[in-house]
Amino acid sequence: MLEEIGMPHPTVPLYADNQGAIFMAQNPVTNQRSKHIKFRYHYIREKIHEKMIKLAFVEGAKNIADIFTKNLGLEKFSKFRTGLGIKIL
Repeated sequence: MLEEIGMPHPTVPLYADNQGAIFMAQNPVTNQRSKHIKFRYHYIREKIHEKMIKLAFVEGAKNIADIFTKNLGLEKFSKFRTGLGIKIL
């Protein structure tokens, strides 16, 4: 999508706060406990292999995406809102 709007970006960073999920996406290992999510990670593994995305770890307390998925206190909400570049007019 970035290339389509004239902003080429060789590798898009994808941040996650779950080291287990990052490991499974980057390593083609399958065990009994991960069979049910095997298909879900094929796409991510493919994009990592194509160097379209790069997974990176972010601490849970610093994960700005939490603003979209969790009920946050005012302090964290304000911090993450600022991190997204949203300003109150």
